[in-house]
This record gives sequence, C-alpha cells and structure tokens, in this order.
Amino acid sequence: MKIYRFISALQTKNYINRTLHKWFYNNGQRQFPPMRLFRFLWSFYPWPVNNRPHFYKIIKEVGDVSEKTTVPKFYKFLTSQINFLVPYSVLGGNNELFGPRINGGIATAGGGGPVFTENDDENFTLRNTAMEGHIFEGGEVSSRVYKENNKVYLEVIGSGENNFAWVNEVVGKQLFIGLADLAVNTFNKE
Repeated sequence: MKIYRFISALQTKNYINRTLHKWFYNNGQRQFPPMRLFRFLWSFYPWPVNNRPHFYKIIKEVGDVSEKTTVPKFYKFLTSQINFLVPYSVLGGNNELFGPRINGGIATAGGGGPVFTENDDENFTLRNTAMEGHIFEGGEVSSRVYKENNKVYLEVIGSGENNFAWVNEVVGKQLFIGLADLAVNTFNKE
C-alpha cells in the first residue's frame, strides 16, 4: 500500500515540484547538484581553459506565413515553456514545472547553471545570459523570430568570451539546434 501511495504521489505535479525544490534547487541555488560540485571545485582552480571569444549561428525555418504561423504566434509559443530555449530547464520563471519564460527571470540550464532570461516583445527577441555560477558564465544566447520571403524563421546566436569556447562552438551549437528543432516541431504539431 505504501508503494502505491508513493507512486501515485509521484504523479502529482505539486509533489514533483516540491521534490525538485528540495533536492535540486535548495538554498536558493538553482543548479543541478553534480554540476554544483564541479563548479565549486573549479572555483578553487579557475585556470583559463580555451578561454577565447566564441560564436555560432543557427537559422531554422518555422514555416510559411499563414493564419497559424506568424512571427507573434511563434514568439508567444517560445515564451510559453522555459525548456524551449533554456537547455534542460524544468522550472519556469514563476517556479512552475515547465512554466513560462519570463522577462527578468532566472532559470537553470540543466548541467550549466543559472541563466538570466530577457524577453524583448517588441523585437521578438529572447536572450539567455549565463550568470555567476554557470559553467559558461558570461556567455549569451539570443533567439530572434523574424519573417523573410513570406516565411517565419528562428535565428539563434551564441556568443561570449569564457572558458571552454570549443565546447560552446561544437556542443552548444548542437544543443541549441536540438532545442530549435524541438520548438519548431512542437509548434507545427499544434
């Protein structure tokens, strides 16, 4: 009977939310514990490792402009869930599971650390800035939704100057290609 209650409790959103806060986001540190340990150890030996400017750019076609596919609609869709543009994030800016992305919010990129989120509704641009405690602190990813030749596009630009530049250029780019694909495919299925 206890096992059944435990399993049924796991299925409730409130229990999962409390558990995430208790195990992963306790003491105000919105970081995944293994990465928290890595960042803690790294703070004692902050050697420059491939510390140089980095840059990557991704352009993903969302679709032809239609009643369903417009720049404002896709932009609003991107802000509806934090995990579309913050890698492996589960808590939205309102601390709700897979909640919305908010302007001036703090999210946690799964293995990376805290990310400051900005939404520029007038220019349909979203910006993630890696905060202190993030393994790529100082890095930035900007995502812009725009229209060109009667098509809607998502442009993602990653840039910064910090350690592990090659990881950002290779792994980071692939990660954001996957997120862009997820967002576009999910949007087009609705």
